[in-house]
Amino acid sequence: MNCMTGMSCIIRKPALEEVGGMKAFTQYIAEDFFIAQELTKRGWQLKLSSYYAWQNPGMSTLSNYHTRMVRWMRLRYTQIPLIIILEPLSECMVVGALASWAVHVMFRWNPYIFYPVHVFTWCATDYILLRTMQNGPLPFSIFAYLKAWLFRECTTILLMVRAHTNYTISWGSRRYRLHMGGLAEEINGDVKRCGLFSM
Repeated sequence: MNCMTGMSCIIRKPALEEVGGMKAFTQYIAEDFFIAQELTKRGWQLKLSSYYAWQNPGMSTLSNYHTRMVRWMRLRYTQIPLIIILEPLSECMVVGALASWAVHVMFRWNPYIFYPVHVFTWCATDYILLRTMQNGPLPFSIFAYLKAWLFRECTTILLMVRAHTNYTISWGSRRYRLHMGGLAEEINGDVKRCGLFSM
């Protein structure tokens, strides 16, 4: 494991002090990623707990969801630019289209049959995984799951394109310009400051 979720992690104080404390990471918005990188470089281990970490999503609207996804995509793209190429290849619809073309060329299989079978299998696997993680019945109907799943899968590529339109994000009431390497520069009128936190 090479990363951790900042809002759901506990870091030993000696480990954090060894990498320079929080002050050493104030120029990043995704400081959890960079702290994890430094900890693993120094031999510290990251462990995943089996306990649930409840996330309070705040206002759950489609617009807020899309804004949050675009923000995290922009952060990922500036942290690890290779993801710009690889991330679309992890999406159901893209993989399905490429696989359908490949099996048609290699085996002369009908892509119009292969593609829906691929999408159904991916959707069913996600549902089984969600049920397993929930450890019981889901708090919504299978119809609601299908609508949400299809919406997410069909809009993700559009969000990836939107993420490339500019590398400015909002975080709380502040705006930041992202630079390669994951650095964030606060945009404050004519004044620009590096860093998310004031120390």
